Amino acid sequence: MAESHPVDRSQKFVLLPGLLGRHVPPCVDRRGKVLPGSVAEWSCARIGGVDQWMAIRGSNRSNPVLLFLHGEPGTPETPLLLRFNRSLCDHVTLVAWEARGAARSYSKSIPPETMTFERAIEDAIEATNHLRERFGQERIYLAGHSWGALVGIFAAQRAPHLYRAYIGIAQPVDFARSLVAIRSWALDAARAQGDSRALRELERLARLADEGHTPRSELFTAQMKWAVRLGAAFVGSSWVPLVLRVFFPSPVYSLADKVRYVLGARYSEKHLMSEAEKRDLFVEVPRLEIPAYFVHGRHDGQVPPGLTEEYVRALEAPSKRLLFLEHSAHAALFEEPEAFRKILVDTILAETQADAIRC
Repeated sequence: MAESHPVDRSQKFVLLPGLLGRHVPPCVDRRGKVLPGSVAEWSCARIGGVDQWMAIRGSNRSNPVLLFLHGEPGTPETPLLLRFNRSLCDHVTLVAWEARGAARSYSKSIPPETMTFERAIEDAIEATNHLRERFGQERIYLAGHSWGALVGIFAAQRAPHLYRAYIGIAQPVDFARSLVAIRSWALDAARAQGDSRALRELERLARLADEGHTPRSELFTAQMKWAVRLGAAFVGSSWVPLVLRVFFPSPVYSLADKVRYVLGARYSEKHLMSEAEKRDLFVEVPRLEIPAYFVHGRHDGQVPPGLTEEYVRALEAPSKRLLFLEHSAHAALFEEPEAFRKILVDTILAETQADAIRC
């Protein structure tokens, strides 16, 4: 049987593997032997004229393929997936795709004019077709987290015949309304936590928003910094401890990859963040032709749950579900990995595979 690793939040620094890097942990049995028919590798594919990398891991190549689109432009979550969510690989072949301009898929030679939301959607569809051909599967699962969910839902709308189901994790819905809701959440959190510095800065950003002269993408970035510090991403914590504990010592990346990660994050945010402010799913994606599942942290301060609830009610789809993880925020699948695994296995896979058998 393949390994299932519980979350260990006390990992110490492992400098040597973290420097050498580029290691996807193999799927092994109880004796530590690599499972026959398993896969654990970095793989490069030419997508949209650019070399793009995927970390692929699964205990059985015949399992369904799940393509995961990472959050925030240019910031893949590969080390988090392979640390906290390894048990998913017992049930699906998990593919952590690093999109154009992100981490291992970053290069100075990528034309800036190709860093667009439209190209991101087309790249996701090309990545899907690459995986379908490689693993011999007519349809795969598509999951996206935050920004990845924004790209993913458009890909699912455009090419429904490629997917068994769509899974939106912390699904963004309407940028303009989110901007107001996030600021309100952060102001409440700053008051509750007695953080006077955050309160002053958020009140200043509110005044700038009322004046209407500052670009919404700039306001979003500035207020998000404070929201994350106040626990919008992780309940009672910020990203910083996680970065120190997981990213820096991670064997998934070499030292050069970690430098590339920082460069890619800056490059991608510069070109793509302003694209997010144009999106409104109520108008642009009122219907999906495949089953749709939305997984949300109850305490998410980055993507307000209320907007997602409203959108799911309005969405037309063959079937749809909104499932909450009760003890987490924006990074719900990493905060509550076992609860997320149960949702994937007991609800999403169980329902969609049963439907496929009936068909």
